[in-house]
Amino acid sequence: MKERIARLLAEFFPEISEQALIDVIASNAKIKEIPKGQIVMDYGSKIQFIPLLFEGKIKIFKEDEEGRELFLYYIHPGQGCAVSFSCFDKLSTVRAEALEDTKFIAIPMNLMEDLMQKYPSWDRFVLRVYNQRFDDLLDTLNELAFHKLDDRLLDYLEKQSFAINSKELNLTHAQIAVEMNTSREVISRLLKKLEKKGLVELARNKILIK
Repeated sequence: MKERIARLLAEFFPEISEQALIDVIASNAKIKEIPKGQIVMDYGSKIQFIPLLFEGKIKIFKEDEEGRELFLYYIHPGQGCAVSFSCFDKLSTVRAEALEDTKFIAIPMNLMEDLMQKYPSWDRFVLRVYNQRFDDLLDTLNELAFHKLDDRLLDYLEKQSFAINSKELNLTHAQIAVEMNTSREVISRLLKKLEKKGLVELARNKILIK
């Protein structure tokens, strides 16, 4: 197991380069496998580990005061979860769901403070993850502030397609409405508009991006 973790770190997380750091992670971490659709992290739960993804995809949501969920970002292979870095002494404020069968290196959360204090390459890795997520959130804010809802919907569908590497999306109008913080009726109307433009093709609980 130690040798496999060390190989995965070298392949997917090259900035984690100090041999002593690699040895610490390989000696304490485990490899977790999460099936498609399973919740990896939920609201109010204690974060037990730092996930470093090397296979699959994870989707991160945030819930507002009225219980509505807003999509934040995806975690792809070679990336970590910024929320887990910032919540090592707090409860989770997000939900993380596996979009497909997913595997990651799970570093025990009780190592976080020690890693931050002793290993410069770990600091660089954490900073890179924060920068990625900050850019993702700026993109989201830009869409909310400056883009029309139909443009945002098309961008949302394209991101969903990229995340699962498929032009066919198994999504209901209600699911999209929840994630985009609007009504199902509005989403249905906009999807029909996109279909008339030849940008999508609609079927029952399916959307084909053309």
